[in-house]
Parts: sequence; structure tokens; C-alpha cells
Amino acid sequence: MHHRRNTLLINLLFLFIFVESPIFITPVHAKPENLSALLQRWTPPEVKKSVKKSPKKKAAQVALGVEALPLEYWIYFEAKAALEKKLDLKSIESLEKRILEVRLNADTRALEKEFDELFYALEIKRAERQVRLKSWRLATRSFTHAMNALHTFKWIYYWRAETSDALVALCTRKAKVKDDACPVLAKRVVDAFPKSATETKVLRDLPAIEASPLVDVATADRLSQPYPEKTEQDEEAFADVLDDYLNGKDHELFEHAKLFMNDFPKSILRFRALFLMAEFDFKFNRKKDAKEKYDQIISQIPLSYYAVVAAERNGVQLRDQVKKDMIKVDLDQLNLQYPEKQALVRAESLYVKKHYEEVALELETLTRVRAYNLDTILYVMGLAHQSNQDLTAFRIANELIQRKYDGLLANEFLEMIFPDRYSEDIELYSKLNKIDPLWVMSLMKQESGFKAPILSSSGAMGLMQLMPFTALDVQKDVLLSSLKQPSNNISIGTKYIASLAEKYNGNMVFALAAYNAGPNRVAKWKKDAKPNWGMTEFIESIPYKETRDYVMSIFRNHYWYQYRKGQSAQSVFDPNFDLKRPIDTKTDSKTDARVDVKLEAKK
Repeated sequence: MHHRRNTLLINLLFLFIFVESPIFITPVHAKPENLSALLQRWTPPEVKKSVKKSPKKKAAQVALGVEALPLEYWIYFEAKAALEKKLDLKSIESLEKRILEVRLNADTRALEKEFDELFYALEIKRAERQVRLKSWRLATRSFTHAMNALHTFKWIYYWRAETSDALVALCTRKAKVKDDACPVLAKRVVDAFPKSATETKVLRDLPAIEASPLVDVATADRLSQPYPEKTEQDEEAFADVLDDYLNGKDHELFEHAKLFMNDFPKSILRFRALFLMAEFDFKFNRKKDAKEKYDQIISQIPLSYYAVVAAERNGVQLRDQVKKDMIKVDLDQLNLQYPEKQALVRAESLYVKKHYEEVALELETLTRVRAYNLDTILYVMGLAHQSNQDLTAFRIANELIQRKYDGLLANEFLEMIFPDRYSEDIELYSKLNKIDPLWVMSLMKQESGFKAPILSSSGAMGLMQLMPFTALDVQKDVLLSSLKQPSNNISIGTKYIASLAEKYNGNMVFALAAYNAGPNRVAKWKKDAKPNWGMTEFIESIPYKETRDYVMSIFRNHYWYQYRKGQSAQSVFDPNFDLKRPIDTKTDSKTDARVDVKLEAKK
């Protein structure tokens, strides 16, 4: 009993000390405040020196949680910075040891994956140094250790031309006993990089190194998700509705659509069924019925592609419904459990110190989104947005959409859903490549959520999710590790989407579909299309759900970015969409093979 009482007192004391953070120090009868104002409370990093001079200001800084970061974050920041420097072997080993120690005793689990990645990236650096010291056996072990532990596309990010030089020196040394391990390592590196990659040029000249047939997996056409997607029960039932729509069966469409909506009242596809019925009402001049269905779509899913099309069909603009009222948040009402409060305090501290990527690591631990109240969701979403962590903000926003939040068309909410990032680079490279910059921004939002160093499981890199072979086709001398740099990625990605737009005579439906699923598949879909189809029919006919949703989402994004940039609204219907207009369908046989190999790999 005595032990339990002491434990309780300690916990209460720790809680009192720890929660000195702006989200927990509020007046008892605090009123809801503007979200944007709450997020401006932070002490600017530029005035840190003056803060230290004043005891009162120092106390205020502690209250903001600035000193709440645990030790593991400082080790993490040190290791990240070290990877960009030249380190001697002793420094590398010391840093690895500290990573292992802090990994075992960490206060937060948010950094586990990041510590693992940094440790094995340092192992690659360690191998380079061991080669210089002619510690051949240890170098082989370090290379093997790193390459086995990291996913292929992860260690590519840390592989430099100097690393290849070290591996060549390791493989070509004179040894009394033949080393079979080194050629195997070299072959793995050669197979992982496209043939024209600068980083591995010296490795390809090694004897007994032949390119593996699997190299085409790394040079396949651009795909973002596995195809075809597993068919669910409601998707299977919806097939009849879609078939009726694409074949112009008016009566059958309504019969099957009503049956579908009755059988699957909670399916997300019910809105698609409603849209297809509205399209037929519009097509056959049943204007009143069409308007009612379009209005339902606008009211229930206002941030969708279908809502944008529905509004234009009804002769209205969604932007006219945008509310200018500020979002209000009551900090007294945040319903977080104690460990979640800890995570939020750390996130605030990281935000103050401008460690924005790490803010997302902490916010991603707040997984009970469905249990949070509106104030909590809006505050966390706002913090993610202010930290430029848009993928986290989008994840949280999905819960508001599910709850039918009435502020989806609030101006401040739209700023978080359609953030304005990397505008200068986008404007520059769009102008050079003669493409509307809003298409580039809209595509980037869909591809990466504006997360610059993002790397997909299939090897797509950076803001515009470029596959290695695509980047090298566009710019022959590009270093793959440079694709995590925003400017480089935007430059190459913009040039690529602009080339697709030119190939398809400005038809952005085709260009976007080709960016996602490859030009050969677009050529097939165009060939299979009926000559009387318009843009909506063609998009609905795309057999890959991921590509269909991708094209719809980018058209939706483009509409709202026109609003965000203060541009007049253009028609959502692509003026260059024309199924009858011929396009260049000449394709390289290698490209066809790449698409098929990549397709199988992603399955």
C-alpha cells in the first residue's frame, strides 16, 4: 500500500512538471481561440539569445516545452548531420555505440526506425574507412551488414561514387584466399542501380560482374501501387453499374445502381453510383433529377472530384461556398491520454527548434484519431501543417471527412488540405518546360504529399516520386542520391510530365494516367475506348483503381489550387481531351518489358 501511494505521488509530481506546455497551461474558463493564432504562440528561434538573458523569458521558454526533448533526439540530430560529413573510423564507431545505447533506453519509440536506418548508413561509411585502412575482412562484414539490414532502395540513398570505389578496391585486392563475398556484394549493387547510373560505373567493369535479368525491375515503367487491386464484395457488385454506364444502358443503370445502394449503403462507391446516375440524367436532359443528385454529392463529399464536376454541371462554383470564418479550438477540451500528451509536448518542442520532419514522427504516434474530439484533431492537424508535414495533416483530415465535419469548405481548412509548397521551384521549372505550374503542384501533392525525402517500396524517389530509370532517361548524368533534393526532383519531374503533356497534345487526362501507369497502358485504354466517350467516361473506364483515383484527385487538386492562387476558375473538363485525335503510340520494346516486370514485382 505504501509503495502504491509513493508511486502515485511520483506520477502526479511528474505530470505536474511535464505538462508545462501551452496546450495544458490555459485559464480555467478559456474560450475557444483561432487555430492560426494558437499556432503562432511559439518563441521564434531567432530570439533564443535574448531569451536566455531574461529569467522570466527563460521560464516562458520552458513552459513552451522547448527543453522537453529527450536525449535520443540530440543523438539523432547529431547522427543525421554526421552522415553529410567526412568522419574518421573512431568517430563513426563512437556514434554507432551511442545510437545503440540510446536506442535501448529511449523515452519514445518514435525514432526506432530512424535510428536503425542511421546506424546502417553509418555502417556503409565505416566500410569505406575500413577499406582505406586495408581492414578487408571488417570492410566486407560492414558492407554485408548494411546491405542486408537496409531495404535496397534505402541504401541507394546513401551510396556514392566513392562507396563504389571502396568496393572495387575491396574486390580487386590481392588475397591469399579467394573472397567470394565481395563479387556477390558488387553484383547486388550493380543489379540495384540502372545501367547508366554514374554511382556504379566502376563496378560494371569488374570481371565476373554481369547484369542480372532482374535489373529490369529497377528500370520498369512508372507504377505507384500494386495492380490489379484485390476485388472486394462491393466492388464486384458495382461492376454491373459501371458496365451499364459505359455502354449507355439508361434503364439498366438505374436499376442496378439503386440495388447496389440498397445492398451497400455504407460503401464509398455509393457516391460513384450516384454520380453515374446524375450523369445519365444530365445526358438525357432530365435536368431536375440531375441537379438533385449533383446537390447530394456536393453536400456529402465537397472535397471530391465528383463534387467539382457536379458543381460545374449545376452551373455553380464550389469556391463560392467557401467560408471565411476562422477555425476555433478550445485547448481546455483536448482529450489526449497521458503518453499522447507527452508526444504532443515533444512535437511542439521540435517545432520550435525547426526540426519539422521529427514533428511528424511524434504526431504519427497519435493513432487513436477516431477517439479524439474535434478540438484535438484540429489542433494536431494545424501543428502538422505548420510543420510542413502534410501527409500527417492529410491523415488526420480523413477523420474529419468521415465525420462529415461542417468546416471542410472553410478557407483555413482548405489551406491545410491544399498547401502551397515549393512554389518558386515549381514556377521556375514549369516556365522552362511550358506547363501550367498548378498541374505540377497538384501532381506533387498526390505523389508525395510534399514530403521531399520520401522513398516508396518500389524505389520511387522524392517529391514527384521518380523511378530511377525515369530520372536517368530525362537527365543522363543525374546522381540518384540527389533526387531527395527538392530542386533536382522538381526539375526532372516537371520535365517528364511536360514531355507527356506534349506527347498527348495537351491532354492532361492521358498525361497523368501515363505518369502513374505508363504510356503503353494509356495507349491500350485509348484503343479500347468508345469514340463517343467524353472525359468522364474515359476516366471511369480506367481499369486500375489507383490510376483512376489518381487522375480524379489531381483534377480536383488543380481546381482548388486555382482558388488558392487567386486565379479565375477554369472548366474542370479538359479542353484538349479528344479520343479521336491520334497520338504517338511508338513504344520501345524495353519499355513494354519494364512495365510487365514492374507489374509482377509490385504484385
